[in-house]
Amino acid sequence: MVRKCRKAAMTEASPSRASQPWASQEAVDYDPSGVHGDLCPQEQRYLAYAQRPRRADASSRYRGVSRRQQTGLWVAQVYWRGRRYFLGSFRSEEEAAQAYNKHASILIGKMALLNEIPPQNCDVQASTAN
Repeated sequence: MVRKCRKAAMTEASPSRASQPWASQEAVDYDPSGVHGDLCPQEQRYLAYAQRPRRADASSRYRGVSRRQQTGLWVAQVYWRGRRYFLGSFRSEEEAAQAYNKHASILIGKMALLNEIPPQNCDVQASTAN
């Protein structure tokens, strides 16, 4: 028994991307292996998951950070290889984002998509450094 590739069958049945006005050429030509080198299937799945659009009703502006309504604290978590790593509860959103960055870079390595945290109280830090 010979099996046909499902991908080929799906390609024939689906309309061409040119007929879809929302399909941009940039999305079609994007090659993550050029940015991150050769990717194994696990890394490809993670990259697709990590780059998905954010939910509009997310409680935090940082990746891996959410707010507990009961306590008002910010919680940091990292999801990697089917596991959830609970990093702790924090009083500020930025502290939780820093904890996420630290542990994500350790667990995930070069593939980790980290939060960009703006510097807080720059003038206070500069005065204490002198």
